[in-house]
Amino acid sequence: MKKTTQKLSSQLAKYGALSLAMAGAADASGQIEYTDITPDEGGDITYLLDLDNNGIDDYNIANVSGNLLLNFYFTPAAGSNSFINTMPSAAGMGSYPTGLDMGDVISSSNGDWTYGNFYNWMGTWDNINGCTRANAEFCGAVGDKYLGLKFDIDGATHYGWARIGAINGSTTNWVIKDYAYNTTADEAINAGQTTLSINDNELANSVEVIAVDKTITVNNLDNAVNYNVYSLTGQVLQSGKLESGANSINMNTVASGIYVIELTDTETQAKFAKKVIL
Repeated sequence: MKKTTQKLSSQLAKYGALSLAMAGAADASGQIEYTDITPDEGGDITYLLDLDNNGIDDYNIANVSGNLLLNFYFTPAAGSNSFINTMPSAAGMGSYPTGLDMGDVISSSNGDWTYGNFYNWMGTWDNINGCTRANAEFCGAVGDKYLGLKFDIDGATHYGWARIGAINGSTTNWVIKDYAYNTTADEAINAGQTTLSINDNELANSVEVIAVDKTITVNNLDNAVNYNVYSLTGQVLQSGKLESGANSINMNTVASGIYVIELTDTETQAKFAKKVIL
């Protein structure tokens, strides 16, 4: 088995344009660390998942006699790593990891975290009967599903996900495609969240923001946006709505200095932020 640990620097991004701009970063990097597995891996293997690519395996995903199992006979260091669980399995031998959909929130608010046990069934496939465990959510014609993961880095809790192409059609027909985690301790991540979304990128590539003489001009808006202007301490100084096209925001009441304007598209929910000097 080839274990993929390559960090794709082009896919590392800081998710959340406001945090990016207020940190004074030149580009988006560092909050969501994303790894694309190229090519996808799966089949009759045990995949060792190292979410933060530090050389220490955090989880394993194993194909064992037609069973797709999470953490098969694998105990994370100090029992610190866990996953979102649908329900315990019979006789306390393990659990059924939840098959999340893209966009589902992974955070402390999830109430079903577990360390599991020896057998944590993601799917069980019989070449005659198909999926044979009703509670296994990574089996059958369900497409891609996501593991919700919580793991430890230097004593701090981090949240992440791994995308699995479900076992379907044969005992070895499954793959792991990619994974990511939030590098900021205790902060949530959405299943499938990688970098700025396509909509975020489109907004960033089209909008023009100019600040002159206490006036912020926003040009080239395809849709209406809601805006917030923040101080560098995070205080909201002014909010409002801008219509499509060109708009001006009067900021005469603020002192001269550096501020952050954040735009949120009212249709796509795309976000964009930029530092401005007033």
